[in-house]
Amino acid sequence: MNKLISQMEKLKSDYRTFFINYWYKDEAYDYMDDNNIYWIGNWHILACSDIFVSLEQIEDILRFNIDMDIFYDWYWWSVEEEENRVNLENYSKIRWKGTHEDFLAFQIEQEKKRNDPEYKAQVEAELKKIWDDGMKNIEKHLKSRNR
Repeated sequence: MNKLISQMEKLKSDYRTFFINYWYKDEAYDYMDDNNIYWIGNWHILACSDIFVSLEQIEDILRFNIDMDIFYDWYWWSVEEEENRVNLENYSKIRWKGTHEDFLAFQIEQEKKRNDPEYKAQVEAELKKIWDDGMKNIEKHLKSRNR
């Protein structure tokens, strides 16, 4: 069990080092021993200067190679706009093509679409067809098993 704890501590240290390098870039070395960059609680949240980044967000940065400018825009937008919650992964997928303003325009367009009665009816019809086809397949499968 102690080996697992040691591995977790190493991983924790590696993630912290990664994020310091990511956030501070050329000045990262100056922050490696900074006591104000620390894991909160069970090390799921890294406090770094005036931001708080989750382990999941650091993983997304690594997994999807998210540029620091995109993370920065997403972080402060999500902190300031409580009603506009989009996770980092989805934000970066939309945002990679343009600016934060392009992303906001996309969000507005999507909201209009979701509120359009014709679009709602179309989606509901598509969902009903998927449901009906699924039910037919289940019935067919059950009949074939009962033979």
